[in-house]
Amino acid sequence: MLDTDSRALSPSIAYHCIASLINELKEITPTPHFYKKIDSTLRGNFGAEINALYDSGAFDVVIIAPAYPKAGRLTKEGFHYVHDQLLHYTEVRTDPKTPVYESHIPTLLTQQLNQVVNHIRPSLYENSVQWEEEVERLLTTSPFVVCDATSDEELQKNRNASLYPTVSYTLGRFSRAN
Repeated sequence: MLDTDSRALSPSIAYHCIASLINELKEITPTPHFYKKIDSTLRGNFGAEINALYDSGAFDVVIIAPAYPKAGRLTKEGFHYVHDQLLHYTEVRTDPKTPVYESHIPTLLTQQLNQVVNHIRPSLYENSVQWEEEVERLLTTSPFVVCDATSDEELQKNRNASLYPTVSYTLGRFSRAN
């Protein structure tokens, strides 16, 4: 586990920090799957960090799954909730360093990345073939895909589905990597 401690950095410095790290890691070993821990309330520079990782050329698709059900942080239809309240109505809106004003993750990331961010339907989690087909379809418009998760079981399904060849990079809570 590597900690970049980049949440409070400027977006450009966070980008450079992640880009440097991934370039060093690529020299050591090929990285077919990479878990980047993000804050489960979406604070910080995760848009810049996603961009740095994707720009490295090491990954084909970015699966974004920031839910942390045990802490009451869930993603439903692309919207992020904290204890059943939309994220932007919680205390993170007034965070002194990195406030969050948007609960819809594809919209939030589209603003940060300046490109489309897709959302994958939870109904596809049961079938790996449908998952792969949907990811391939979504890749025609964007390499960035937000996944819903309202339980640890759904997080595990996200993780299992992301191990298929079409998905090379996964972003989410570190606990998902265990």
